[in-house]
Formats: sequence, C-alpha cells, structure tokens
Amino acid sequence: MMFNQLVIGSATSAGNTLVVLVSFLILLLLLKKFAWKPVTEMMEKRSETIANDLDGAKQAQKKANELVAEQQNKLAALQQESAKLIEQAQVNATRMEKEMIEEAKDSIAQMKKQAKMDIAFERQQALDEAKNEISVLSLQIAEKLIGKELDTATHAELVDEFIERLADSNETK
Repeated sequence: MMFNQLVIGSATSAGNTLVVLVSFLILLLLLKKFAWKPVTEMMEKRSETIANDLDGAKQAQKKANELVAEQQNKLAALQQESAKLIEQAQVNATRMEKEMIEEAKDSIAQMKKQAKMDIAFERQQALDEAKNEISVLSLQIAEKLIGKELDTATHAELVDEFIERLADSNETK
C-alpha cells in the first residue's frame, strides 16, 4: 500500500515519509556497495578503452600519413630518376649514332683509299706485264731483224727506249 501511495501521490504521513526515506537511503547504500563500484569501474574501463582506441586511431592515422608522404617522396624521386635515365639514354643514343656515322665514314674512306691503292697496284702490275711482253716481243723482232742474239744490257736499253717512245706517243695523243 505504501508503494501505491508514493506512486499515486496520495497524502502521506510523516511516518510513511520517514520509512520511504530510510528505505531509499538503504537502497542507495546497497547500490553503492554492490552496484556503484562495479558500474563506475566498468565505465572507467570503457572510458580508458575508448581513449586508448582514439589514441591508437590517431597514431595509426599519423603513421598512415607519414607512409603516404614517404611513398609520394619515393615516387617523385623515382620519376626524377627515370626522367634522368631517359635523358641519358637519348644522349647516349645520339652519341652512338654519331660515332657509328663517323666509323662508317672512316671505313668508307679507308675502303676508297684501299681501292685506289689496289687500282694503282693492278695498273703497275699490268704495266710491268706489258713491259715484259713488249720486251720479249721486241727481243724477238730485233733478233729477226738483226739476225743475232742480244745480251741483257743491250736488250734493256732497247726496251727502255721503246717504252719511252710509247709513252711519248701516248702523251701527244
């Protein structure tokens, strides 16, 4: 009945109020002794856990930002290095191209020089062969005309004289 009076708000006597007040204080003491401490400990632990989680999240965010900045720096450095490598490769390719062209020109010049020397050698050889053939023919003609054999010195003089006449006749033409 007492509970009904409190809830309904009916008039209460001073004794009833005192009983309700004492009951309420006992309830508070019991709550403090058995429930308040565990609840506050639980709330403090929860508060610490949340604080630690927030600190951990802040640390993780800070670490992630540092890693992002580090990766961006590495990426920028790699881009600069790759640009340098490309530029160096282009310079090397240009240099190699010039060197190859110069080597080709030198090789062509050497081949031309060798060809001229070969032509001069072949010409000299042809002249020497012609000289020998002319010498043999002139010796045979001279033997037939003179009717005797010539010695080597006389023969050489006749050949030289014939070649000089031949060269003079080529120059006048």
